[in-house]
Parts: sequence; structure tokens; C-alpha cells
Amino acid sequence: MDAAVVATPAAVIINLAAYTDVSGARQQNGDKDGSCYRINVHGAGNVARACARAGKHFVQVSTDYVFEGDRQGPYLETDDGDARTDWYGVTKRDAEDLIKQADVGWAIVRLSFPYQQHSDRKPDLVRRIAEQLHTGTITPMFHDQVITPTFTDDAVGTLAEVARTGAHGVFHAVGPEWLSPHEVGVRVAQSLGLDATAVPSSSLQDYIDQGGRPFPKSLRMSRAATGSALNQPVHCLNDALLLPGWDF
Repeated sequence: MDAAVVATPAAVIINLAAYTDVSGARQQNGDKDGSCYRINVHGAGNVARACARAGKHFVQVSTDYVFEGDRQGPYLETDDGDARTDWYGVTKRDAEDLIKQADVGWAIVRLSFPYQQHSDRKPDLVRRIAEQLHTGTITPMFHDQVITPTFTDDAVGTLAEVARTGAHGVFHAVGPEWLSPHEVGVRVAQSLGLDATAVPSSSLQDYIDQGGRPFPKSLRMSRAATGSALNQPVHCLNDALLLPGWDF
């Protein structure tokens, strides 16, 4: 690790590595020897300490899941993570706490439900909805959960500006609006010229009550401080979907 960090001419190291299988993480709940905790917490700590020894600026890519999602107001950049239920969120919360205490120049950039125009990998929320609409396999979407969908190009722009300026602190590379997953589904259908009433809705609370995985219910992410500090433009979902070049 140290050799690789020292060898690169880069002055800033961005840690994108993470165990991101949220359902798989739940199977490791409470296991600090499991791969999820070791990658997300110990792995991030190892990179941060290597950056400290090499005099590099360290940027940790984090997530809105560091929050429990049980309050109505927005989560601010100054809020510490309070995830308790979701193990993936707990591991990313612990990573943030570790990095804030590390003897290194650091920034933490939290992402939230990123979506992109092109992808050969696992489909994100928007692309999965589009695929299901095209194939007539759309599943019910929660109307009582709140998320902050984020256009990936905007998130990358925020990361690039943090790296360029060597900014310190916590930043929210998130979209400008709060929507339910069902509202996202309706907007994607409309952008494709399809019948938005074909997007069925369901209740997250009913899903949890019936034994489903307890997703965070309210992830209203504020980007007010980030917007003031970095002045990076962001797209609302409708505007992003109107951009040319979508491949679904």
C-alpha cells in the first residue's frame, strides 16, 4: 500500500474501493471480521494512513447510507453518520469516523443514488427502471421513502473540484431534489414517452413490517454547504433525462 501511494505522482488519492453489496452486507451484520467491514473500514484506514505517511491528500467516497434515515429534516454536511440498522451503512459510518480522526489531510464526499447515461455494469436505479419499463417487468416502487437521486456526471464534477482544490471537510455530491422511488419511476416513464400510470407503487413500511430488509426511510441530503463552497452545477432528474446520449 505505502509503495503504491508513494510511487504515484498524484498529490490526491481518491478512495473509491468499497464493499457495496448492501444485501450481502446484511448477511454479515455485526461481523467486524467479515469482508464488508474489513474492506470498508480497515481498507479505507490503510489508504488514509499511507497518504499521511506520503504527504498526500486523502478523499474518501462515502454514502448517504451513513445515516439511519429516521428523521424528516435534511441531513447536512456537518452531520455525523448515525447508521445503526443497515450494516453497510454502519461500516461506511465507521470509516468516516476513523478518517476524521486520522492524521492526514482529508475530505469525505458522500454520494446518493447515483445514475448515469451509459453503463456496462450493474444497472443503477434509473437504468433498472427503464429496463423494466421496456420489458414490461416493472415492480412496485416505494411511495413512502425519500431519496436524493444524483446524476453521476455531477458527482464526478464535485469529486474533481475537491481534488483540484485540496478541499478539507465533508461534501455532499448529491442531486438538488428529494423524490420517492415511485416518483423517480414516473419521471423515467414520462421521459421514455411511456404510460406513467404503469408504474405501480408500494409501501416501504409495509415491506419492512412483512420482514423485508429495513431500508433507510428518509434520506433527504442537503448540498447547501457544498454548493456554496464549490459552486458546482447539478441537474435535477428531469433535466438530466433530457440530455442527449442516453443508451436505454
